[in-house]
Amino acid sequence: MIGKDRTSYRRLAALLVAGAAVLHGAAAPAGTAARQNPDELRAALDAQPRASSGARLFERCAVCHADDAGGSSHGIVPALAGQQFRYLVKQIAEFREHERFAGDIHAQVAREAIDGSQAIADLSAYLAELPPNPRPKTGPGSHVSRGGDLYRAACESCHRDSGLGNDASGIPNLRGQHYSYLVRQMSDIGRVHRVNTPIELIVLMKNLSTEDAEAVADYLSRLQAGAPP
Repeated sequence: MIGKDRTSYRRLAALLVAGAAVLHGAAAPAGTAARQNPDELRAALDAQPRASSGARLFERCAVCHADDAGGSSHGIVPALAGQQFRYLVKQIAEFREHERFAGDIHAQVAREAIDGSQAIADLSAYLAELPPNPRPKTGPGSHVSRGGDLYRAACESCHRDSGLGNDASGIPNLRGQHYSYLVRQMSDIGRVHRVNTPIELIVLMKNLSTEDAEAVADYLSRLQAGAPP
């Protein structure tokens, strides 16, 4: 266990720092652009978003993501409110092109309700402008300090000390996201269950034990208003 073995901690921290340094300038894996529709994604990023139209589009999404886009009460469905605009655009485009997998209903909504680049931009703008969920579901709280150490070693260089990410670079906001959702996504990335993920991020997640991933997720779920837990 890292908490009992400082040498092991230093080795893992060094490994994660190296992975994060590579990840900082990482591109998507080879072949990604051929699978995705680059024209739709580019058009969505270039569009003039209309948040009011996005609000109407979100009505179908609210069934699972809640009226305030704060995610589900059990923390499995993610909070979308306050997420970075460019990241949302990319994820919605990937859902539409089956580059991110979800249930049949989710895929149907992504293809039918969100019917093109303007709709992607509108919905993303609406969600990005919403206030973040103030009460995300957190983890057990037993290894939050270790999660913070690992986050600062491996993730802070891209996601910032606040966890807010970087909109210009399409790096998502992780602060205040639900614990269970974060754990599942880190596991999915490490098992290559999320295509269109930079290979460096996959390697980074593979080097996190289950316990360490849970610690990082718990730390992030407790980050609120820029203050450390």
